[in-house]
Amino acid sequence: SLVKGGPPQYGALLQGVSDMAFSLPGYLGPKFPFSNAVTIPGITQNAEDATNKLWNAMDVVETEYDAKIIALWAVDPKIILTRKPINTLADLKGLKLRVTSKQDESYVNRLGAVSVASGVTVIHQNFTNGVIDGVHIGASAIRSFKLHEPANFVITNLPPSMSPIYILMNQQKFDSMTPQQQGWINAVAGRELSLGGGTGYDRVGKGGVAFAEQNGLTAITLSDAQKAAWQTAMQPEVDKFLDAKIDVSSSSSTLDLTGREFVAKLNAKTN
Repeated sequence: SLVKGGPPQYGALLQGVSDMAFSLPGYLGPKFPFSNAVTIPGITQNAEDATNKLWNAMDVVETEYDAKIIALWAVDPKIILTRKPINTLADLKGLKLRVTSKQDESYVNRLGAVSVASGVTVIHQNFTNGVIDGVHIGASAIRSFKLHEPANFVITNLPPSMSPIYILMNQQKFDSMTPQQQGWINAVAGRELSLGGGTGYDRVGKGGVAFAEQNGLTAITLSDAQKAAWQTAMQPEVDKFLDAKIDVSSSSSTLDLTGREFVAKLNAKTN
């Protein structure tokens, strides 16, 4: 990799430092308000569903990228890892929870927790040292980043929230290719490639919970009634998103849509 870490990847791509980039839009949250809509609790149900919906609305989503989208998919639904058991909303009060990006903070704060946005590479250290009390992340990350080591409990069946991931190509690099070369790229890029990522993450996420249990963690599955109570607690923030114009002031997009209008596009079946 020419560039270390997730947040600088997009800038390096636009500057021509790299020809391709792999990262999370969430690291630059306000720049990608449409892609990051799948992080909002209850908007989508799992990684496959979120991926399909992003591609349903690709005519909107692509306007926020100054690069060619090779693939755009979502990771598995988030779980919570903690040292203490979480059975009710009251158990979350004051707990410092790591979240993926700034746009996740208001939703987690509605649960009574104190959200702390950070990159994935520092989670283990911060969790081990007590800088954070827990982690809100896709279960697929448990094995990859050894998050079972500082945790005692894994909480599942939360209101579904996914994080998107992109693979992009520098637009000038793509434009400089021959028609044949562009055809090769176009033949593999798109929804089908992206769905491979989404369905793969759903599968690995389920394996992540099993891996945590095999390594001594206790799994706590929220009842459907508890899940609904968590969604209700976050719903005022969801409604704010639905009713307001999506802020594109930091984005390359100039589209004028409310959250509700964009969700309708996500839900429109185009395949």
